[in-house]
Amino acid sequence: MHTSYWDQYKSGDQRMVSFLCELVHELNVHGRSGYGTLANDPDYPSYKAELNVYERTLGSITFCKSIAFVRKKEADEMERDGSYAEGRPP
Repeated sequence: MHTSYWDQYKSGDQRMVSFLCELVHELNVHGRSGYGTLANDPDYPSYKAELNVYERTLGSITFCKSIAFVRKKEADEMERDGSYAEGRPP
């Protein structure tokens, strides 16, 4: 990730760090839910259809020095929290 800070790799606002920061917002569903798990949110059915692919499928993001790990939810995890659109994998 350190090349994101080097001038020759900077291209406007599309640096890796900026992209990952946006993914953190997607992971947290932009604060739409006050619940830790979407499946526990009683309002989830009303905004489920509005969620984008990142909001539905991101499982976690882990930052370490010079590297970030982006994990997609497992199929059973998406099944449990109702992330599948129309009950099928995206």
